[in-house]
Amino acid sequence: MWRLCDLGYQQALAGRLAAALPGNLGRPDDGAGAIETALGVPVEIESDGPDAAEKISPKQFLGTPNLME
Repeated sequence: MWRLCDLGYQQALAGRLAAALPGNLGRPDDGAGAIETALGVPVEIESDGPDAAEKISPKQFLGTPNLME
């Protein structure tokens, strides 16, 4: 908590954040496999229900234009 008052620390942190670049935000084709590799343990992912194409966004439901399309 003491670092909140440390202006030198705040300045250094701000500099690091300003210089940061975004990482790879894409999804791997095999999401479970990527998680297994990262964690080193077996992973199983299940999903039940409609797929993304069958879902209706709240904006579409309310009649607001969907700006993501």
